[in-house]
Amino acid sequence: MKGTRHQLRLRLLRRIRRSMDTVVAEPVQFTTISGYRIAATLTLPSTSGVLPGAVLCPDRDHGLRNFFEDEPIRPEEVAGLGCAVLTFDPPGRGESWGPEDFGGPEHHDAVASAVRWLRAHPRVRGSGVGLVGLGLGCSMAVGAARILSASGTPAAWLLDWEGPCDRHDITQGGTDKIPSMGRKITDDAYWVPREPTHHVAHIQCPYWRLQADPDHALSDAHRHASAMMEAAGPLQWVRLNFHTAGQMPLRPAWISGGRLAANQSLLRAIGELSRGR
Repeated sequence: MKGTRHQLRLRLLRRIRRSMDTVVAEPVQFTTISGYRIAATLTLPSTSGVLPGAVLCPDRDHGLRNFFEDEPIRPEEVAGLGCAVLTFDPPGRGESWGPEDFGGPEHHDAVASAVRWLRAHPRVRGSGVGLVGLGLGCSMAVGAARILSASGTPAAWLLDWEGPCDRHDITQGGTDKIPSMGRKITDDAYWVPREPTHHVAHIQCPYWRLQADPDHALSDAHRHASAMMEAAGPLQWVRLNFHTAGQMPLRPAWISGGRLAANQSLLRAIGELSRGR
């Protein structure tokens, strides 16, 4: 009953937002360093002036930009905060070229290229483009943030919503064979590039983890949230949920489960990050 009430409330909130916010969405495309053409959608608010930006990395193994209707946030909601929003079909999916890579190097390249494309847009403040990794989208977001950092142009920030921390989470304990593409769980050459814990300490930008209990996909929310926070420890700015930045309490205040709480938490965090925290 509670879940149904929350779903109805989220539906009502979205209807109200649509009536209040005017946004413009247009199909665009960009090219990765590897040469793959990526199909994308740019969503802008109707307000004038230069905007901060956000690249949204989709959840699920076959997440597409059109699937954001089923994500906890939608691009028009983020644009309603005053952000330029870029969503895209990762390589190997939808209308984009390239191979399916399940959060590996080709996907890192695509997300880093998305950030560079959005930075160059005349409506966007180049230094203000951040990344949002939704669930499994965390792997491509964190990997891309490391690429940008290594090039001397770090992302403005990275927001991670309940992303898996390693191969065990990505495959749900080895039960989901799709992301492994036939590789064994012991294949380090395949898995290390896809594990966010190997990259997050090198992203050189603020890192914010949002985590509910229960998690939207995994049973042990505490393990992968704690693993990501520990791996991000060397960064100058790290935050878990709405605790003070830099704190990792022994008993964290987890966000409530469900799409309504996820939607509200994500929009609150993106709003703070896009305004410079």
